Amino acid sequence: MRLLSSIALLSALALPMAAHADTFVLSGSGGGFSGSATVTATSSGNGSFTIGSINGSGAGSGIALIAPNGFQSNDNLLFPSASSVLDTKGFAFSDTVGNTSFSVDVSQAVAGGYQAFFRDNDGNSATLPVTLSLATAAATPEPASWALLATGALMLMGAGLTRRRLLHCRA
Repeated sequence: MRLLSSIALLSALALPMAAHADTFVLSGSGGGFSGSATVTATSSGNGSFTIGSINGSGAGSGIALIAPNGFQSNDNLLFPSASSVLDTKGFAFSDTVGNTSFSVDVSQAVAGGYQAFFRDNDGNSATLPVTLSLATAAATPEPASWALLATGALMLMGAGLTRRRLLHCRA
C-alpha cells in the first residue's frame, strides 16, 4: 500500500502545473459609449497580467481581443494591484456596430486617467477620455484542477480496494 501511495504522490508531483488564469471585469464609459468586458489574464509574476481573452458587452456584437502590438503598440497588460490598472500601451480589441468595424486601444493617458483611441474601417479615428474600473470576478476552478482531484480520489479508492484484497487473502 505504501508503494501505491508513493507512486500516486510522485505522479501527482510530476504533472506539469497548469498556468493560473484570473478573471477580471473591466467597465468603462466615455464619449457616449459604455460597456463592460470579462477578461481572462495570466499572471506574469511581476504584478502584471497578460490578457488572453475578452468577452464583452456594449456597443457592438463582435468583440475580439487584438494580439499584442497589433494596434497602437498595445501590450494587453493589466496591473490590478497598481493605482493605474493599465499602462500607456493598454489593451486593444475590435468590434462591429452595424456595418462599421473598428479597433479600440484603451490605455493610461499621459496626463493621468484613461483614454480610448478608436479607428473605424473607413479610416476615421478619435481619442476620447474614458473612465475605467476593474473588479476581480469570482474564481472558477480550472479543468486541470478538477482532473487532478479526481485522479487523487481514484488512487485512494484503488489503494483501499487493494488493501482489502490483501487482508482478505491473508485471512
